[in-house]
Amino acid sequence: MTEKKNHRTTTNRGKRSRRANATKAGSLRVALLCTGVAVVLFIVLILHGHGNNGSVLKPLIDVPLTEEETEEVVYTQGVDVSNYQGDIDWPTLQAQGIQFAYIKATEGNTWVDQRFAENWEGASNCDGLRYGAYHFMSFRTPGKEQASNFINTVPKDKHALPPVVDIELYDEFINDPPTSQYFWDTLNPILNALEEKYGKQPVIYTTTYIYERYLQGIYDNPIWIADHSLPATLPDGTRWTFCQYSYEGQLDGYDGEEIYIDLDVFNGTVEELQEL
Repeated sequence: MTEKKNHRTTTNRGKRSRRANATKAGSLRVALLCTGVAVVLFIVLILHGHGNNGSVLKPLIDVPLTEEETEEVVYTQGVDVSNYQGDIDWPTLQAQGIQFAYIKATEGNTWVDQRFAENWEGASNCDGLRYGAYHFMSFRTPGKEQASNFINTVPKDKHALPPVVDIELYDEFINDPPTSQYFWDTLNPILNALEEKYGKQPVIYTTTYIYERYLQGIYDNPIWIADHSLPATLPDGTRWTFCQYSYEGQLDGYDGEEIYIDLDVFNGTVEELQEL
């Protein structure tokens, strides 16, 4: 996810390093699935879901799946956006197979994305598109104040996806991560306040490192994992709800300073997405 301007040298530093190994725009991934004497070839165009009808994205991974896994895997395509995508033409974005979009709303206890209001309105007026908002959690301000910032910014909307708390290590916290207790004391008030306000359990967006260090076995919130390998499960074998599989998507429909757009999938069908 793309952070506010003064985070371009902090949180985005990690993103650039992850991009070095991420799948390049326009590349093809091929997975050979062997079941008995039959070999099934799946070819997935990662950055553009040509012929996409909402749930056509198959496993974007480079390892074979079992026959049972092959039958069960269905992904629904989405994106996450912020002010860096500039002016967004939502119908054009949706026409490329995008079924949901998460929009950056807030960061810390005071910052609000300058394009949130227009992005929220544009997405909500796009028929059939699921939309939601996310908050970037700061380790420098109390969780209660951060929750208030988000609640004061994001309308309560019964049609919206659950709110998301985006948790990443940045600046000095990359080399000196917060203690577990400090982490939990910051996060818990945000989760509690958002669930009380919006009536939906918040989704937690994070990395594998943070999941294993702070979240695994403690939180039962839906997990949105940032992992370009698109893993079958989380490290402990549990199911992820969303996966951000590319930081370098390129689609039509936006004109911001950032040429890339984050690509995501929901771990299920369009119909299951509608139930969130």
